[in-house]
Amino acid sequence: MIARVGLVLLVAAFLLVGTPAPAQDDIPTPPKAIIELTTAKGTPLGQGWVIEFSGKAPLLPEGTIVEFALFWGTHSLRTFELTIDGSRRFNEKREFSDLVGFAAEVFLRAKIDFLRQPREIQEKMEKDPESFPIERSPWSSKFYPQRFPLGTPAELDSQNDLVKAFFLDSLNRALAGEKAFSSARVGAEDGSRFQNSGEFDTAAWQHFVEKEVRDPLRALQREQRSEQAGVRIIPHERDFKYLNEIINAVALRSYERSRSLYQKLGLSPDPGDFSPKEIDIDCKRSNSQYLLTTTERLCKSQNIDIATLGG
Repeated sequence: MIARVGLVLLVAAFLLVGTPAPAQDDIPTPPKAIIELTTAKGTPLGQGWVIEFSGKAPLLPEGTIVEFALFWGTHSLRTFELTIDGSRRFNEKREFSDLVGFAAEVFLRAKIDFLRQPREIQEKMEKDPESFPIERSPWSSKFYPQRFPLGTPAELDSQNDLVKAFFLDSLNRALAGEKAFSSARVGAEDGSRFQNSGEFDTAAWQHFVEKEVRDPLRALQREQRSEQAGVRIIPHERDFKYLNEIINAVALRSYERSRSLYQKLGLSPDPGDFSPKEIDIDCKRSNSQYLLTTTERLCKSQNIDIATLGG
């Protein structure tokens, strides 16, 4: 006990007088902008685009490799490289024939990764740690002030209207399947539906689920794949992922909740509820909260009033 008290006193004394002051942050501040973008624009190239941009990089050694990326929001559309020449200026034109679609307010990001530079460039940068703090590599700049559209206002408005209408219709149809299933499941549980001589009619239930819930979802999935392939609005790629998740989650729930219904009624689940056919049930999760959250995200992105769904 005496030894333990002595140890406690020793630790207390160390904490009071022996603890060093917190170390200052020894990571250098980010470098100043080492690339300046003067102009940026996009012009049509068939169904694709030509991206033209100019600027200067007076601090960069000749031969520095710069990775540029074309962004919409947080979505990277394309990446490409530029090697800085002796003039430290650039006036570039890059063709992207496969960049099909329209997008508003895209912008360029430049990134310089010290580890990807030739050794002679690294040696030059190491001699100027104020301009090139190695600890902060890679160094990047996003050129928001030079945002530009891919497409005319009329083209963007037209495509956005078409896509919004498609998302609204698809959401209503997917959620109608969820609503129909939930209502039918309540009726099956309380004995008001799917009865035959006072017993749960498994054949009637399976026919309902397949024909009234899953078949419409199968048709919706086919339409969604076709529509996604034809839509010429670049940023909607993310929203199509949301829609995929919603439709697939509703489809998966029809199998999971059908099996749980059988178990709740004291019956063995139907084998068909373990073998999805010609329907995509691949999604991150299928619980109701995830379904609601993903629907809210899609509605927010598409400016759809979630209160109008199902109306």
